[in-house]
Amino acid sequence: MNNNVELNVLNNYEEITGYDLENIAGGGVISQAGDFVSKTWKTIYDTGRDFGRSVVGALMS
Repeated sequence: MNNNVELNVLNNYEEITGYDLENIAGGGVISQAGDFVSKTWKTIYDTGRDFGRSVVGALMS
């Protein structure tokens, strides 16, 4: 592989945001994977947020 091809491969990516993860649309396997990733991240986010609120509530009591 020459250097130009390697450089193009390394620079050919796109950053995925939280919004993108929640709104992935597609068909078949892609759609199912998008739904799974979206639900997983939402669960992790909600759990972390609730846990953080519990800690703050306990400290303030």
